[in-house]
Amino acid sequence: MSCTGSKPESGRQPGAVDSARPELEGVVLRHDRWDYVLPESDPFHAHEPDADPCPSVGYKAENGFFELETDYCAIASFSQPIPADLSAGTQLRFVVWNLDLWAPEPYEALRFLRLGDTEIWRVTTMVPGDEDVAELVVNVPVDVAAGTLAWFHLRNHGVNSWRIGDVERAP
Repeated sequence: MSCTGSKPESGRQPGAVDSARPELEGVVLRHDRWDYVLPESDPFHAHEPDADPCPSVGYKAENGFFELETDYCAIASFSQPIPADLSAGTQLRFVVWNLDLWAPEPYEALRFLRLGDTEIWRVTTMVPGDEDVAELVVNVPVDVAAGTLAWFHLRNHGVNSWRIGDVERAP
C-alpha cells in the first residue's frame, strides 16, 4: 500500500466480493481493502493541514486483520466503499484488538467506524493499558446504499498497535 491508498486490481470493483473465495460472501468491509486517506482529504484529521502523512509502513493487512502501528501514525483515517446495500437493522460483526498500550502520559485513544455519515461504533481506550480483544455486534441504524464510503479512524499518542478484522453480516 502507498500513502495515497491502494489501487484495485484490474477488473475488480473496490469493495467487491471475491467470488473465488466463498468465505467472503457475508463480508461487508474487508480487512485488506482499507485505503489510507491523506490528511488534507480526511474529514476527521485533527492535526494541522500540513501534518506529515502516515507512511505506508504504518499500516497493513496481515493475518485477517488491518493493522495500524501508531509509532508511525498517531492519527489516521481509512476508507472503502460498501459493496452492497445495507438495510436499517442489519447486524454487523467484527473483531478489534490491541496489544499492550504505552504512552509517556495517560490519555484516551479514539477509534470509530462510520458508514457514510452514520457512526456505528465508537470507543475511547485509556492508554497506557493492557492488551484487549473484543468481538462486537452492532446494528446499522439507517439504510446505507452500495458505494457509500465506510470510514475507520484512529487517534493515538504513543507507540501502539491496533487492529480491526473483516466486518461481516452477523448470522
